[in-house]
Amino acid sequence: MSQQPEKNLFVLRVFCYVYGTKKSYSIDKNDFLYSSNVKPGFYVMENDVGYYQSLAEAEKQIRKISKQKDDDIYGFFVTELPLGSLMKSCDYISCRRYLEDGSLWLKSEGPSDLPRQLRVCNKEYFNGRDPKTIRFKEGDIVEIPQDDYVKLAIVWKTPSTTEQVENYRDQLRNHNVQAKKLLNELSMGDSYNIVSYSVSEDGSVSYCVSDEPSVNVLPPSKPVPRKIAAELRKQLKRAKEEEFDLPF
Repeated sequence: MSQQPEKNLFVLRVFCYVYGTKKSYSIDKNDFLYSSNVKPGFYVMENDVGYYQSLAEAEKQIRKISKQKDDDIYGFFVTELPLGSLMKSCDYISCRRYLEDGSLWLKSEGPSDLPRQLRVCNKEYFNGRDPKTIRFKEGDIVEIPQDDYVKLAIVWKTPSTTEQVENYRDQLRNHNVQAKKLLNELSMGDSYNIVSYSVSEDGSVSYCVSDEPSVNVLPPSKPVPRKIAAELRKQLKRAKEEEFDLPF
């Protein structure tokens, strides 16, 4: 008796700009009422959610919405989830990010620690990216959607390519003394290492270094003010200089 193919659910989330807020990168002084540090960016909100039995159905809805030329649309996000299987609420089999015009920006597979039956092609670890899908390089300014806020950032390190990952594994198999460092590189997975900054009410600036999933690293959707771009480059330089001053 042939085994029934597994069925997956595709969840479409439609993100819109928050009505009455600025659609530009800025430090909004009103935000200091809620936070001691503010990052340059703007607010968005999850406006609609749809559930579909196939990716084709979800993408058909994306095309329908994008054809309406609604100025309030920020973008779309589709996650692929299993039906009838347990997994962590934040995990997914795959996810896809679409820009406001409905075009697919990037696809990413889920984490490698999913139960084996849920892994794409039973992949054990991050296998690296095709260089054609690594859209940015060090020093590029990007935007990162995080829940209800889209922040500006600058790229420090890019995801590993398939060739780099295989090279790392060869060296590990050969008991290279740099194995620990190589393992740390692999652990970054399908993500960019980025630098962002925030401003306190007294005007002081601090930076933050973080790993952001590739699917969430997008080209700026609005013009980037020169002052903010210059500050991002300054903070990247600062982060690189201070990396070698750590006491461990």
